[in-house]
Amino acid sequence: MPHQKGIDLFDDYARRRAELHFLDCSVWLGEAAGFPLATAYDFEEMRGYMHSCTISGGLISHWAGLTLSPQHGNWALLDAISTTHKNWHMVFTGLPLYPADEGPLPGRSTPHERLAAVRLFPKSHSYALAEWVIGSLLEWQELHGLPLFLWHTEIEWNDVYNLAEKHPRLPIVVETQCEKILYHMRTLLPLMRDCDNLYVETSNLTGQGYLEQIVGDLGANRILFGSFFPVNDPAVSMGMLLDADIGKHERSLIASGNLLRLLEGITHDNR
Repeated sequence: MPHQKGIDLFDDYARRRAELHFLDCSVWLGEAAGFPLATAYDFEEMRGYMHSCTISGGLISHWAGLTLSPQHGNWALLDAISTTHKNWHMVFTGLPLYPADEGPLPGRSTPHERLAAVRLFPKSHSYALAEWVIGSLLEWQELHGLPLFLWHTEIEWNDVYNLAEKHPRLPIVVETQCEKILYHMRTLLPLMRDCDNLYVETSNLTGQGYLEQIVGDLGANRILFGSFFPVNDPAVSMGMLLDADIGKHERSLIASGNLLRLLEGITHDNR
């Protein structure tokens, strides 16, 4: 019966989704810039929604780090998750370490125990994505194993290549928002092939067979599941991964294994 077949397919989808234990590297709090229809969630509202999607943790960013200042966004994250669920970790917004701005900025001291990554917005915040500007910050991130996150709309590809070469122990995650990255795949794939510390997240990795091509050419070890919630519903990225023509092990790495490996590499002391 068509109705029963639909129920069976839904149940199978829900079972496979739950088995993967998804962790999301791209969850946002606050008012979304440029997306007026996106709902602004606080932490507990977000966590409840993600739980309903069988997503148990991940990385949280705050829009204020882009729209107001990095310090505003970082304070908001500290206020949001300082006493809550330990499966969720912060992505601070960073700046070059000079001039000496006040407020919580990455790169100056021992990282907060819940800090898991740093994101830079070089175009929006008006500085060069260059070693002579952010080199000391990236050295601090390397020391503590903290990945660098970058929207592809905020970068020049040659700059990313140069930084990846200069800092080979630094995981660099190219984010596929806020515009489709499909027009840059002929650049992204060779860059990932040359720089084995380069990662990509899945939230806007749209295009026929792109996920399968990366897995086939480079393996699944450098792809992170991300939803860009609440601009996108997590079901979109989850469905793309569940429907991909890849193996069960590769699917598990992308859903959570790769992010767990990065989290395990972080140290919160001055070793």
